[in-house]
Amino acid sequence: MFYYSCKVDKPTLDSVVIGKWDVFSAEINQRNNPLMEGGYFLFGANNELKSNVFDDEVPRTFTIENNNKLHFKGTDVEDLYFDVMYFNNVDTLKIKGKIKYYDLVFHLVKTDSK
Repeated sequence: MFYYSCKVDKPTLDSVVIGKWDVFSAEINQRNNPLMEGGYFLFGANNELKSNVFDDEVPRTFTIENNNKLHFKGTDVEDLYFDVMYFNNVDTLKIKGKIKYYDLVFHLVKTDSK
């Protein structure tokens, strides 16, 4: 008998998240929202987050928790948590979170790895 095993390591979120991610599509309260298309998230190597998705435009930082949750923190604004629904090691990320009474889902495509 011959047994063969191959372990494929799943990429970690922190190894792929740095860079610019464009909003490919978005949902608010389970409805498609084309107004969010054209939005972006820019994750910096220094844990800085820039985005045109939030209306307050407050600079934020981000942390990754358990490889499946993004925590966005700003000065004098509420902390935001987004569950990572899916990501791959190339260019696709899907996150889900809540801001006030809005349930949000973002389908993101990586456009720049810097």
